[in-house]
Amino acid sequence: MAVDIGLDEGTREAIPIDFVDAGDWEGYAAGLPERARAFARACGFEAKPGQSLLEPGENGALERVLFGVEAHGARQRDPFLAGKLATLLPPGVYRFDRAAADPEAAALAFLLSRYRFSRYVAPKAERARLCAPKGVDAARLARIASTRRPTTWGRRRFPAPRSNSPSVTERPRESSSAGRCSPRISR
Repeated sequence: MAVDIGLDEGTREAIPIDFVDAGDWEGYAAGLPERARAFARACGFEAKPGQSLLEPGENGALERVLFGVEAHGARQRDPFLAGKLATLLPPGVYRFDRAAADPEAAALAFLLSRYRFSRYVAPKAERARLCAPKGVDAARLARIASTRRPTTWGRRRFPAPRSNSPSVTERPRESSSAGRCSPRISR
């Protein structure tokens, strides 16, 4: 069964995502059209880490996404902060226009954040999709993100200890101690 991980071929029709930090926000905003700058000001966008702005075009359709990240010289940077985009963005195809410091980690975070547990609930029909960033091995990211159950990644190397209680989805097993009372206490 093929797993849809949401990594598409690059296309110019994809909605651009620009990663901006608070330090270079003013310089970046100067290059935007006046309408876009006014919209960002009205929304209070300051390019704080994790802050996003869905910028509409003249016809009202989504034209660009601005996403705040940590400054380039920050002591602590979250390489997987871009994973928030997968849950924030409306359905459509997106591409990194002004890429993050590590586009491979940002793309992987986006793909892993698209994962939804769908054993008992049908997944949503349409979700945000990402075009493979330039210079990123899309096949490698597809292999990493297409694992059926990401929760098992850690257990492959280090098996989880068995518990005495079965999981919710397991049927009860016949037990050799069925019908016995508590263990005997020797005196």
